Amino acid sequence: MKNTVLIVEDSRSFALSLEEAVRQGSHFQILVALNYAQACQMLENYKEEIFLAITDLNLPDAEPGDAAKLMSANNIPCIAFTGNFSQGLREKVLSLGVSDYVLKNDKYDIDYVVKTIIRLSNNRKIKVMVVDDSRSSRQLLSVLLEKQCYQVTVADSGKEALKLLQQDGQYRILLVDIIMDGMDGFQLLRALREKHDVTQMSIIGISGKADSLDVAKFMKYGGNDFLQKPIEQEQLCCRVNSNAQLLDQFDSLNLLNLQKNELLGMAAHDIRGPLGVVMSACSLLKKEVKAEHPSMLVDLAAEAAENMEALLDQLLDYSAIESASISINKTHFNLTDLLEKIVKETRLLANDKEQHLIIDPMMETVWIRADSTRIKEVVQNLISNAIKYSQRGGNIEIAISNNHKKARIEVIDEAGGVPEEEVHLLFEPFNNISTQPTDGERSTGLGLSICQRIMELHGGKVKYRTNRHIGSIFEVIIPCIEDH
Repeated sequence: MKNTVLIVEDSRSFALSLEEAVRQGSHFQILVALNYAQACQMLENYKEEIFLAITDLNLPDAEPGDAAKLMSANNIPCIAFTGNFSQGLREKVLSLGVSDYVLKNDKYDIDYVVKTIIRLSNNRKIKVMVVDDSRSSRQLLSVLLEKQCYQVTVADSGKEALKLLQQDGQYRILLVDIIMDGMDGFQLLRALREKHDVTQMSIIGISGKADSLDVAKFMKYGGNDFLQKPIEQEQLCCRVNSNAQLLDQFDSLNLLNLQKNELLGMAAHDIRGPLGVVMSACSLLKKEVKAEHPSMLVDLAAEAAENMEALLDQLLDYSAIESASISINKTHFNLTDLLEKIVKETRLLANDKEQHLIIDPMMETVWIRADSTRIKEVVQNLISNAIKYSQRGGNIEIAISNNHKKARIEVIDEAGGVPEEEVHLLFEPFNNISTQPTDGERSTGLGLSICQRIMELHGGKVKYRTNRHIGSIFEVIIPCIEDH
């Protein structure tokens, strides 16, 4: 990929300032021409390496604007510097085919140039589609977008746009005319948003006939921006580049998230090795140590190691779920049977705190299609939490219902409930609320967030509500109920 910027500027001091700013703010190679003749020589020698040119409009050995025309003739994007500004000058500069123009005033203008160079360079990787049934409009927008270094494709209808996207799903920005024959812009927008959210694709509406209601409707349907025809070059470039910048930021955040998950997984696996040695050593020591005090110390070490292993398991589970690297293996199974099995397994925990797990012995049979292992993980977590936060001797009720569209499991406790101002924290990772376990049990702050992600992968959710101010009710809602 071309990586050289050509600066054409007759002021040696300004050229050096600009060169230094571009060199410090980017990775580009720099060439400097102090007049038109040198610019021609640079093009002859380095044309295949030059990505972009920054030119002064007025050079001592050429007519005003000749340097910009030279770049346009050689298909090199150009940013023009001018010492003053007026409507007439603006129109003249834009007629030269430049990508942008900048006033030669102060340091801010040089900073703007550096940022623009980086933006135009990044644009070379971005595919843009113009969807418009007007040929002249498609041509104009294509020319303006290509000056911004985008890879531009055109479609004359919504149907053609979807066909092109099916062939190549890498388009990041679409400019869509909302008033077209056949599939209009609103229909195309809704079809696009079914597969691409705002972090993956920016969709900008365009029209010369839209009223304020049309604009509002387009934005409500999931549009990112809207431009009224006739579209000025500066307005188009600014709005499209702003959307590209936002997409870049989303990509950077996704990459950082993947790197974080990878680092978390590596750290957890690295810790698991020595932790296993500690646990094995504690197990062997238990068989050898007879005195009460040393035995207690071994028990403490073993318990601490087991707690660390449980935390590692949750961290790895959360990392896998967050990065969507786990698969949901759905099977057709009896949810009622699974619930009875879970209650039987967790009853021992409740017995240790003299608590009563109450389940309706006459529950109706509910068949669903889901990942039974993951559903079991969710329900076990909610029941364990109820046991953990409830007082000794308390009651915990488990209920199940089915309306043939979704199944609902409720875990109802008398643990005092969650402070209203902290309810929004319940399903956030690592956000421990002020309510504490009643018997010194540990909490990682990850369980509920894992449960919520599992249910989201099923198309369901976990909900919370208070139980008459004496406790909590956690609901697991599972869609796609099927008759057996």
